[in-house]
Amino acid sequence: MELLESYLDHIQEDSLNEFIIIPAIILAAAVYRQYYSKAAKACSDMSWEEKQKCMLQYEVEALQRANKELTSGKKQCQDHKDPPKCILHLDKKRKKYEEKIKKNKTKLKKIIAKHSAKPA
Repeated sequence: MELLESYLDHIQEDSLNEFIIIPAIILAAAVYRQYYSKAAKACSDMSWEEKQKCMLQYEVEALQRANKELTSGKKQCQDHKDPPKCILHLDKKRKKYEEKIKKNKTKLKKIIAKHSAKPA
């Protein structure tokens, strides 16, 4: 019985500490979704190539804003039971966003180069 109580206390502690990490991740995802949905509206009446370019520009901006939210969420990690673990978790998410940003910027450059190479 003592082992079970110890385990339940451990689970409760961990879940309470996760509430510090989760808001930063949820906020970052919400910022991304909100900004990206604006892109769908802003880019809707464009030609296919222009729409691709527009959507990628918005996505890069959305990812950068979400990344900024994760960075600001690191301050909350000081209240976490294990601050280095909290920071590591947020850094992993940030790294994924940074990889997507880099990938989309590369795609965007290719689209711009391809579009500018076409004869008028």
